Amino acid sequence: MSKSLNNSYNAFQKWGIIAVVFVYLLIAIGSIVRTTGSGMGCPDWPKCFGSWVPPTDASQLPVDYKDTYVQKRKQKNERLAGYLDKLGFTEVGNKILSDPTIYIEAEFNPVKTWIEYINRLFGVLVGLFIVGTTFLSFSYWKRDKTIALICLLNLFLVGFQGWLGSIIVSTNLLPGTITIHMILAIAIALLLIYVVIRSFNTPRELQSIPKKKTINVFLIWVIFLSLVQIVLGTRVREAIDVVINKMQDLMRNEWIEQLGWEFYVHRSFSLIVLASNIYLLYLLKKYVSSDTLVKRWAKVLVAITIIEVITGASMAYFGVPAFLQPIHLFLAVGTIGIQFILFLAINPPQGVSKKGQTVLKTEMI
Repeated sequence: MSKSLNNSYNAFQKWGIIAVVFVYLLIAIGSIVRTTGSGMGCPDWPKCFGSWVPPTDASQLPVDYKDTYVQKRKQKNERLAGYLDKLGFTEVGNKILSDPTIYIEAEFNPVKTWIEYINRLFGVLVGLFIVGTTFLSFSYWKRDKTIALICLLNLFLVGFQGWLGSIIVSTNLLPGTITIHMILAIAIALLLIYVVIRSFNTPRELQSIPKKKTINVFLIWVIFLSLVQIVLGTRVREAIDVVINKMQDLMRNEWIEQLGWEFYVHRSFSLIVLASNIYLLYLLKKYVSSDTLVKRWAKVLVAITIIEVITGASMAYFGVPAFLQPIHLFLAVGTIGIQFILFLAINPPQGVSKKGQTVLKTEMI
């Protein structure tokens, strides 16, 4: 991306690139919410303590707010359990209804309240950028309907994310829902990357890549490994939450000792992910020798993965420092983005030009 953002990209591409950046920032902010224990800083949704501007002092809280929001949460969870029962997830619905911890109202903490509220405001900002990107995507309707259709799909996913956020609040951070929340955020970012790259209609001369099929299969495999590693990481974080809730007086450096198999698998799996990315760099340097940009992205990928492993090890050996957790997650989701860009660099998305000819859209890469 050597071009100037101000002068060389059209409005759709500018909005799309900014939306990608903001989605990744929102993921990092969401991790800050999690690590500071601010997920229930606002007991209702979309408002916070019944107001669009959260309170800063306990004297500003609604009367009997704990009982009020617990009752509202119960009513919402009963509706959710009914929907789950119709979809065949009766056991999950019953678990939600029978879990007493879901209805434990957190004590008011103005710092945590505002951390969660800023997270929500940033989410609204991301939503506005994606709405704008979707609106601008219709300028491509005659040339390439796929761009607009994918943007519409992404807009739907953003709406679903908002609804899922309300469920996370009503179920008091139910394990599993946060993992789904994370996967959807990654999907939204990757779809944005895809449509922005596809929108460039300057043909590019592609070199013949030896072992291209092998590289593609391995790239898909590496992306899958990275996604599995992120899911394992969210499971570890959920396990840490359980440890914190059960053993309030436990020292931070004792948290790891209380974790189950998820932590040990996640720790060992990081080495597999690192080795896979190093081997991917080897393949790209060997078989895509003339494309220096691809090799540069691959080197950045390996560097980020190494830093990610170091931050993970640091958390394990130094009592899970809160400041490292958002960095660790941001690097993890960043690796998937770079892997996806590398895949698109080798397999440029195709669209239909004004003259009806197929063109390769890879100028952004």
